[in-house]
Amino acid sequence: MAKIRFKCGCGKSLAVDEEHAGKTAKCPGCQQPVRVPDVPDVPNAPEPSEIKEPGKRKSTGSLRNAYGDALDAQSQRERTEAALAEYGRRVKKRNLIIAASVVSVLLIAFVSHKMFRTVGTVVPKSSVPEQTWPFIDGLSREDPRERAAATWEFADAGGSDVTWVIRKMSEKNTPLVHLVAVHAIGRIDKEAAAETLGPLLEEASRDVRMTAAFVIAKCSAEDGEPGDPTPWVTKALAGDERWASWFSDMTKENVQRERIVAALDQARQSPEPSTRAMAAWMIAATLGPDEMILPLLRDTNVDVVISAVNALAPFLTRDAFDRLEKEDETGAAVRRRLAVLNNLAERLAHNDPRVPRAVALVLAASGQEQDKSLGQVRRALNHDDWFVRFAVLKGLSLFSPKVARDVVRQGTTRDIHRDNSWTQRVNQRIEERAAKKEPQEPDDE
Repeated sequence: MAKIRFKCGCGKSLAVDEEHAGKTAKCPGCQQPVRVPDVPDVPNAPEPSEIKEPGKRKSTGSLRNAYGDALDAQSQRERTEAALAEYGRRVKKRNLIIAASVVSVLLIAFVSHKMFRTVGTVVPKSSVPEQTWPFIDGLSREDPRERAAATWEFADAGGSDVTWVIRKMSEKNTPLVHLVAVHAIGRIDKEAAAETLGPLLEEASRDVRMTAAFVIAKCSAEDGEPGDPTPWVTKALAGDERWASWFSDMTKENVQRERIVAALDQARQSPEPSTRAMAAWMIAATLGPDEMILPLLRDTNVDVVISAVNALAPFLTRDAFDRLEKEDETGAAVRRRLAVLNNLAERLAHNDPRVPRAVALVLAASGQEQDKSLGQVRRALNHDDWFVRFAVLKGLSLFSPKVARDVVRQGTTRDIHRDNSWTQRVNQRIEERAAKKEPQEPDDE
């Protein structure tokens, strides 16, 4: 028989036979009367304690707990998001600090490298005359133009007392500084030129070796006679068997000029730039400032042009010009001199800055005050490269004070007084020399 299962009000679970449905009975637990429901038991029904009353709502306490749990979950989520955001900010800040530190270290290293690295020669003030001190820093500047300018100024200010410094500047440097140093030694210490420049005849580049050979020859001249460059050029060619053999053959006695010219003409038309460059020097060494060299000033290869310019330098001094004029009674020497100067001046417009600088060095050494050569000087004073202007001003220093000052004032469209510090110094000396000489000069009338 089916059972009717129900609960008493005291909570005790009861079960009676179906036949007692609707009757009242006493609860064995609380001894209170309890009515038996009319609903019969359902097979496999859950125990009374498992039955949930339909429609029964959660209590207010349960709702509050659920709401609190939701708030806790939201708060926890917000705290997590905030923590993640804070972590991201810290990582970003740390990365920025690391990056800034790396950049700072690199910047400090770069500045230190620029400030403290030695490019040229470091000279203690205590080891050189005081008048050279303004130029000491320039000897180790990174820009080779500044090292060259400083070498020039340093040599002229210190004379033979600073030959050892100029010798250092002629070693392990750039060609521009080498050439300035070689010419400077030829001016300040002629007696020691062979000893000082001798090592360069074997170790330096082609133009420096050959320039040193001609400078030594000039310094070894006696009784006003021109020095013979042959033995020194021979030493400079010792490492080049081909040209050493050629030069030895061409400088023997009774070698006809026509043979030399034919060989040089073939060399200067060679497809090899190095051959054409050496041809310029061989023309200078065997024929002097012959017009054969002029086409090489217009060569398409920059190294050839520079070699041709440097090869002409030994013949463009005042003494060399005067000697050529005395030796040539027909006036051809004068025409040759002007042709050389005009062709050199044209190279001031060359688009490779090395060429105008080389030309400026040559023009500076000429020291010519004749009106026909002043045009080239004025043109160089307006060049865009400050070293070209500096070199020309140094050359003007060899002129008479008034001529030099007038050339500067009338020949340049630039304000030299506001120019590079190196050019300012030279121009100031030109003005001061002219001011001292001016009261002693007669009026133009």
